Amino acid sequence: MLKEELVNVNGYMKNINNEYNNLTHQFNKIEIKLLISDDELLKEGGN
Repeated sequence: MLKEELVNVNGYMKNINNEYNNLTHQFNKIEIKLLISDDELLKEGGN
C-alpha cells in the first residue's frame, strides 16, 4: 500500500515538475519577445 502511494506521489511530482518546466519555457519565450520588441523600439528611436 505504501509503495503504491509513493509511486502515485512520485508521478504527481513529475507532473508538477513538467508543468513548471512548461510554464518556465513559456515565460522565457515571452521574455525574449519583450527583449526583441524593446530592442526594435530602441533602434527605431535612435534613427
